[in-house]
Amino acid sequence: MPAKLRFPDPIHGTIELPEWYPIVSNQPSVRRMMFIRQLGLKAYVDFPGAIHTRFSHALGTMQLTKKLVSLLSEELKKAGQSSKAGNLSANVNTLMAAGFLHDIGHGPFSHAVDYPASKFLGRTHVEIGSEIIADEFEKLEDHGVTLSAVIDIIEGHHAHPFLHEIVDGPIDVDKLDYLLRDSHHVGLRYHFDLDQFLYEYTVLGPDDDLESCVLGLNNTLQARTTAEIFVLIWKGMYDLVYQIQDSRIAEKMLEHAILVGCNKDSKLKGMFSEENQYRKLYDDLVLDAVGKVEGFPGEAVKMIRDENLYLPLVDMELSQARYSFSRKFIESLLKFEESEVAETAVGLGRAVCKGMNLKSEQLIIDLVKSRKPKSIHLMGRSIQDQPSYLEDKSDVIAAIEPRISLKAYLHPSLLHKINELEVQKQVKREIEAWS
Repeated sequence: MPAKLRFPDPIHGTIELPEWYPIVSNQPSVRRMMFIRQLGLKAYVDFPGAIHTRFSHALGTMQLTKKLVSLLSEELKKAGQSSKAGNLSANVNTLMAAGFLHDIGHGPFSHAVDYPASKFLGRTHVEIGSEIIADEFEKLEDHGVTLSAVIDIIEGHHAHPFLHEIVDGPIDVDKLDYLLRDSHHVGLRYHFDLDQFLYEYTVLGPDDDLESCVLGLNNTLQARTTAEIFVLIWKGMYDLVYQIQDSRIAEKMLEHAILVGCNKDSKLKGMFSEENQYRKLYDDLVLDAVGKVEGFPGEAVKMIRDENLYLPLVDMELSQARYSFSRKFIESLLKFEESEVAETAVGLGRAVCKGMNLKSEQLIIDLVKSRKPKSIHLMGRSIQDQPSYLEDKSDVIAAIEPRISLKAYLHPSLLHKINELEVQKQVKREIEAWS
């Protein structure tokens, strides 16, 4: 294999690229991923080693897709599941393309700009990615890649569920790669035996009814135990990395700076409201653009660069068991998508600031939502029977419940001028009035 079709990789050893890779490697949307850090501002604040990019994650996801499809095809063929095996083999290039392109529409700074993009563009990064794929990657059709199927896989609604669950599902290759890659680069030595785990994957359901087949695991002690470790690492990474306090504060400062900046500066607003401009954004470009806007946006960027961050003031778990909060408010948040949670936090923050006679940028309200893991399928009595679920056989998984925490971050200039109790009282008043 030519050297240009092989990359060394700290997670997977060697990444072997498909023959169609040179066709897409110089696309602007692909090159842009090289300038978007996988963990965004976390590299500036908590984890200086986290300088890996969306591009390296895309390569890793593609590599794992190829490996998993190969293992599944071989295993299913031996088990006499010829329709499943043949379907996987026929779609290997489509699946690899989906693995490589699944984050092509992602904005800069990890998820920190998701809400501004959703607000001004009216689209999620998945929807933007689907449009980019349809617009820019037609040539892949000549190399065994079906673009419409790539989009269906990334959006999670392919006619054959087991196909999209390889890239977007409870135990997908996206999670496998980012958990191992992110933990490696932040310096947390989380690990599970990836190779052995992949051997436990299978496609469950009747071989003559692919539309009802799902990706799952063999019902073995090794598969169940490794899946528990996988889920605990997933939860641990959210608790200790993805939602870690100081980086989270910096991300919310940037989010608010963009929201305020877009209302003050038409050039910045164009970057987030016009898709042709948004598709070109990368980390440094956004930070520089926001930093040039006078007032709070420019100040916030300088504070982030100087690591002079807002101060954590309030940390409350929103539960009726602990506080007499509105049941409707809590139940709504549990159902909301991330952009809706962010919008609610921004609105609540403005109301709290108004009630306390503060400027809207002096206090930031953040709603942090931890998720329950998606249900992982286990083999039933046989590969063709109705699957069971891991949470029904694992006390560890069953014990993980979603939680919502409300946090308030205070501008450093107000230290000792505003206290936690005042903010808590105003927050409770606003939540009770929420509808």
